[in-house]
Amino acid sequence: MALPLAIDNEGIEAGLSSCLQWRFSRLEMDRKFVMNGTNEVVRHQGPELESNYVSFQSLSVPVMLDLEFFGRREKFIGVGLSVEWRSNMKSKYRYTNENNELVKCESSFPFNHWGVNLEFHAGGQNISFYARFPLTPLYKLKNGYKAYFHAVGVGIRL
Repeated sequence: MALPLAIDNEGIEAGLSSCLQWRFSRLEMDRKFVMNGTNEVVRHQGPELESNYVSFQSLSVPVMLDLEFFGRREKFIGVGLSVEWRSNMKSKYRYTNENNELVKCESSFPFNHWGVNLEFHAGGQNISFYARFPLTPLYKLKNGYKAYFHAVGVGIRL
């Protein structure tokens, strides 16, 4: 959805754009530590972890101020804020025990359901770049440390 704000004779258009986004995020964690169910990161005691990650889903609504440049090559740039609702956050890890059995561990923990992010995107023709910088933490540990996750990426326009 887009709302044009201004068009000039130079081929530049400004407008507000918004959409609804669904994300599934999987954040790889250091394999020496695990997240327990009480919002503490503790050193893993035992065999080496084969995988260790936090996963969650989110619905996001970004509102962006966009500039589009028309001419020989179309280009765009935009900046804005997004509000997101996060759910189903879990910490999962697995390892092989001394009996050669695969052990899978899963825990949920308190996290911030609501988040606000600063969003940026730019591109032209068939390629785009984006970056997302959180303004609110994903979760806060008992010792006061806050966890933020940043994202950067490249997209191909079909």
